Amino acid sequence: MGLYKVSIKRSGTFGGQKIEKGMSVEVVFTHKPMGYTKGKAEIKSAYQRKYNVDVSKLTNSTYMEEEKIN
Repeated sequence: MGLYKVSIKRSGTFGGQKIEKGMSVEVVFTHKPMGYTKGKAEIKSAYQRKYNVDVSKLTNSTYMEEEKIN
């Protein structure tokens, strides 16, 4: 298990929602979370809880970056 910080790379309006560069969440996952369907679901859920935004169409390396914290 590892702790990953997933951050938005660039600001913009996506699906009528304002997303700002630097918005980030932390998720616990066994591998890099954006490479797995369950990991993407964890990221989406974390952004929904913290910022009340739907990032389901943004969970890829074009819009987000992931960094292993621990």
